[in-house]
Amino acid sequence: MRKAGLIGLLSVLIVGLWAPRITSGRASINGTPEPRPITVENCPVTIPNNQPPPNRENEQSWHHEGPLWVGLPPDGVMLIGSGQINDDGSMWNKMIWVRESVAAPLYVRGVLLSDPRVKAEFGIAPIADQRYIALVAMGVVFPEAGCWAITGSFGYDEVTVVVWVMPEIDALASPTP
Repeated sequence: MRKAGLIGLLSVLIVGLWAPRITSGRASINGTPEPRPITVENCPVTIPNNQPPPNRENEQSWHHEGPLWVGLPPDGVMLIGSGQINDDGSMWNKMIWVRESVAAPLYVRGVLLSDPRVKAEFGIAPIADQRYIALVAMGVVFPEAGCWAITGSFGYDEVTVVVWVMPEIDALASPTP
């Protein structure tokens, strides 16, 4: 009887470790909850703190942290016009960054929060020579709409902002050639 009880206990432990579990109503493997889809309602967008860079009027919504400022949409939603949608469905826009000084280059990267393997592409405008000016205009290409985390690195400092990227309504309604 003791041997049967031990075998039963081991069976329960093995099944408990290997069987899918239910977490918050969603099936998961080994206790890891299934990821929740990110929507415009639950994307943790960054609302600009409206602190403009020195000697700049508040002509747009600025977000400032440490030695970096970045221009953001006031509500954290980056609307993409129909003329900014490429043939492959990717979308482009620009982002304005301002550095405290030109002591170090600015590096920017972006990832889709629902799938960090999907990366945004950034390019510096040809007129912006980072060695001499603090304001940097960057082109950005988002492979798809969604919730994007964008990180600017300047020297040892970083700032990460989150934006929801989506086509404007007219972009969806416009006919394709």
